[in-house]
Amino acid sequence: MLSFWRQLDLYRSWKLQDSNNQNVAVSLPLWVLLGLSVIGGSNKSDEKQTSDVIAVLRFLKRLLDRPEELATLLQTVKDLKPSGADILPHEARMAVNRFSPGELSKRILSDIFGWQSGDNPVFRLLKSAEGEMGLGLLRGDEVHYYGVVNVGNANGLKKAMQGTRLKVEDDAFTPSLFGKLSDPVSRIHILIGSRRFAEGWDNYRASSLTLLRLGQKEGALIIQMFGRVVRFAGTNGDGKRQKSPDPGLIPLQTSYIYGLRSSYLETFLNSLYENGVPQPLGKTCKIRVHLPVKMPLHSVQTIIPEMAEFHVNLSGKGWVTQMNKVRLSLAAAVLTSAITRDGVKSEKGTMGRDITKEFKDKLDYLDEDIVYLQMVVMKQQKGWWNFSFDSAAIKTALDSNRYELWGMPSSLLIRRDSDLIRLNRTAATIVRRLFESAYRRAENQHSRYSMIDAKDSGIPKNYRKERIHVQS
Repeated sequence: MLSFWRQLDLYRSWKLQDSNNQNVAVSLPLWVLLGLSVIGGSNKSDEKQTSDVIAVLRFLKRLLDRPEELATLLQTVKDLKPSGADILPHEARMAVNRFSPGELSKRILSDIFGWQSGDNPVFRLLKSAEGEMGLGLLRGDEVHYYGVVNVGNANGLKKAMQGTRLKVEDDAFTPSLFGKLSDPVSRIHILIGSRRFAEGWDNYRASSLTLLRLGQKEGALIIQMFGRVVRFAGTNGDGKRQKSPDPGLIPLQTSYIYGLRSSYLETFLNSLYENGVPQPLGKTCKIRVHLPVKMPLHSVQTIIPEMAEFHVNLSGKGWVTQMNKVRLSLAAAVLTSAITRDGVKSEKGTMGRDITKEFKDKLDYLDEDIVYLQMVVMKQQKGWWNFSFDSAAIKTALDSNRYELWGMPSSLLIRRDSDLIRLNRTAATIVRRLFESAYRRAENQHSRYSMIDAKDSGIPKNYRKERIHVQS
């Protein structure tokens, strides 16, 4: 562990040596959460930014009020299986898999927050530092700060926080925390702010950037924001990344950028493209079809039966055993992009796990009349006058093993009325999928087939080709 942070000291921050040329102080990395608006204002744009900041602060307070829950959260992250893109960078995923959630929890609480048993989280407005709010832990009569919010209107943010039951006190003695971020022994590891420090500020400790809210017309300012985490000291202060680093150094010379909401990251990347970062350009090309003339190829066409030719009646338990298993995903969508010398590479995916059992444990909370009504609406929308069902068919569908629910465990938490609405909607979607499967099965049993020419079988006329373009 010490070896890792010494490497970090050399590549991300600085080298502090004693008379024997030994490292004597190491500063942990700095996580930056950055937006563009002045937080605490009264217009709609500022209110959106403020809500994002408050969401982060509420999470930090909840985490430090109940630090034992961090291990549970980390276990959830560990259990979530990526399909395509992962929510964690490869190096972070490898680290999560190497340690138990309990071990990771202890290290995060200790290294990042400096947490000790009995600490209480506090937010304090620094009266001697304009626009700063300290994020700290109260230990006895002393506050140990682990983070700082640096905004133009800290009093406005304080009022907004009090409206959400987050208590903010005053600190008349602590000097600026933002001004000491570069100190070798700085304990501040989380920085939240706006354009107040988006330009004209450098700190080699900054290792990741979380985007709170971005506008559509910020232009080159986003490039300056990108510079908050892209610069670092490098070996011997040369500011250069190694071409073939040791695997342990790869995270230290990589800038990680996250979006609190996916649209923020998309706006950020689009702005980078517009300001000269390589981007893929697409071109639509025609497809040339070379089909034999003397011996033409044929394809099979399905002729769907008229509704009057069949009827579907779902009742009781027997019908569901003939159905193939349906899968419903409530997983979190993930978009990851990497900017390299070769351009921007993006990958989409989802994160989740099998939560079918947890869903079935909550079936007693369902309002069966709501689900039944949703199925009646589905029948009307599709015009399936030859389709009938009863309440027993709905219960059979939900109790069966013919579906799998994949998603985030948090999507099944019931804390307010909106959670019950989401649960009923999920149940209705599952029943709908099984009902549709039963209807299509009966429809297929009455379908007919005919032969058609291959050129009429739906061969696409165009395809899209992309190349990397660098703006001058």
